[in-house]
Amino acid sequence: MKKGRFINLFNPKFKLPHLGHVLSRKITSPKNTRLPSSKQELDRILPVIRYNRPEELYLTTYGLRFIWIAHASCFVPMNNFRFLLDPVFSERCGIASFIRPKRFRPPALIVDDLPDDLDAILISHNHVDHLDYPNVKILHKCYGEQLTWFCGRCTRQWFLDSGIKKYYRIGLVGRVPIC
Repeated sequence: MKKGRFINLFNPKFKLPHLGHVLSRKITSPKNTRLPSSKQELDRILPVIRYNRPEELYLTTYGLRFIWIAHASCFVPMNNFRFLLDPVFSERCGIASFIRPKRFRPPALIVDDLPDDLDAILISHNHVDHLDYPNVKILHKCYGEQLTWFCGRCTRQWFLDSGIKKYYRIGLVGRVPIC
């Protein structure tokens, strides 16, 4: 962090483009899309396989497993420690969700599918497709103080406003013990 702003450690000379440049690119770029033209084609190319409360979510095992839910959302059981990465289960996420893009595919799990003994949630960054307020409220209501939240810097007030007190803010190269 430099002068109260984050810096890109990998490319410190990087500068964000001006809004005019972004809007110009958005307006003038062709509307080419590689999305399938029908739901049937989408189902064939990218089928959704629902887990429906699978046994492997609840097994006590050692090692690491990784279950992709959708977009950036994943369930990770690791040595009897179970956590979620960027849990977003909403069809549209963020404030004023009616103007947000709709997800192309439903998630493979829903909140009701999760095990009763979830330990933690890790939020990679605070974009609405990774940190969705309604989902945070639902998960906090379901698990309460049983959950530990791990999140990036600059989220303290957001979590306090959400009623969550058990969280750790971690910088880019920060460490927090989980056991």
